[in-house]
Amino acid sequence: MADRIFKTFDRNKSGRLTFDEFISAYILLQNSLSPQVRLNFLLNHYAPNNGYITPTMGRRVIQDMSNLYGINTDYQQLWRNLEANHALQNGLVPQEAFTNYFINHPAYSSAFYNGVQVPIPPPSP
Repeated sequence: MADRIFKTFDRNKSGRLTFDEFISAYILLQNSLSPQVRLNFLLNHYAPNNGYITPTMGRRVIQDMSNLYGINTDYQQLWRNLEANHALQNGLVPQEAFTNYFINHPAYSSAFYNGVQVPIPPPSP
């Protein structure tokens, strides 16, 4: 599990987590915070965006969540769904719509509330 968390947040592939990368991991793993608080913290901290999510930021957050929680997803399909229902003409998605989409998405919602699941190895013979 530690490897998956590390690989998810070591964005520059330096072999070390920067403070910002560490904070990203820490916040997403805090089950004591609501999913909305976790997502909004990350979105506000790393991309001050006046309440809107760019496609680039959306991809980063979706990939991080998918990698961390082990969810197989098609970023482009998710973004198309968001754009079709919430996008402005310039391709931005309102942050509130973005967070609500993932809080209500079955796979991500389950992951937010159940946390990162650590596979239990089979018993030794």
